[in-house]
Amino acid sequence: AWCAAVGPAVVAPGPARATAVLDSLAVLCWNVHVGGGDILRFVGDLRRGEFTEGRPVDDFIILLQETHHASPMIPDEVSDKIVPRVIIDTPPSGERIDIVEAADRLGLHLFYVPSMRNGPTGSTTVPEDRGNAILSTIPLENLRAMELPFEFYRRVNVAATVRGVTTDGEPWELHACSVHFATRTGFPRYFVSLGTGRLRQAKATVAALPDSNVVLGGDFNTWALGSIEAALHHIRRYYRQPLKLDGKGTTQLKFFPDRRIDYLFFRLPGGRTARYRRIDDTYGSDHYPLIGWVQLADTP
Repeated sequence: AWCAAVGPAVVAPGPARATAVLDSLAVLCWNVHVGGGDILRFVGDLRRGEFTEGRPVDDFIILLQETHHASPMIPDEVSDKIVPRVIIDTPPSGERIDIVEAADRLGLHLFYVPSMRNGPTGSTTVPEDRGNAILSTIPLENLRAMELPFEFYRRVNVAATVRGVTTDGEPWELHACSVHFATRTGFPRYFVSLGTGRLRQAKATVAALPDSNVVLGGDFNTWALGSIEAALHHIRRYYRQPLKLDGKGTTQLKFFPDRRIDYLFFRLPGGRTARYRRIDDTYGSDHYPLIGWVQLADTP
């Protein structure tokens, strides 16, 4: 029933390009709050070097959560029993555009998979759904939608692979996954929502991904127990979490302003490193974006 309430996944290729020649790649992660995040301004600032001391960023991959898609292909009449409340947020620019239009205007490759409908019938002018997405300057391959163990809402991770060569001509590949774990579970299992539900989803996520060359980023919803939560402990058994360059939280939760619920994790071969930090502008969302860099060339 949850699947029947949403439209199809969307794969939209960006402009054709030559093979990416890179020794490191910028990886970003952001919950855009169903239209509230100004993706156009955010990517524009990234490309101009606003986050990198004036050095333009030409190649990047962005892991997004709570993106929305408006389309007549989304069913109009559905049971309200499996439809969450509508979220209609507007970015500071006042122009609320969906993820497909954003990718087209930015000239980026897109992979989007809806998790749930955005509100009951009639709550938006055109039916909407919402879910995770990946935007990239590099063509996306090996596209995967990974449905998580069900808690309160349906959640689907999205993953894709990007490839290129180093400046020395060595081929590289990076598997990227955008994650959005549950905030809580349904009433019959309510008292296990403080971590156990997300642990189930963390185990499913780790099991579904390759053993190396992986970046895992998203909204882990660790609002209750923070860094001691079992889901994070499980992921850290397999993934390295680089020391952030700041100690700041990454969301604007009203009652937990410093709670960290957004993370980037890396599972890289020996000799490769990664780092990340928070960007100090929400661009209209209720989460701050993260920006990281992953090394693609082996260290001598």
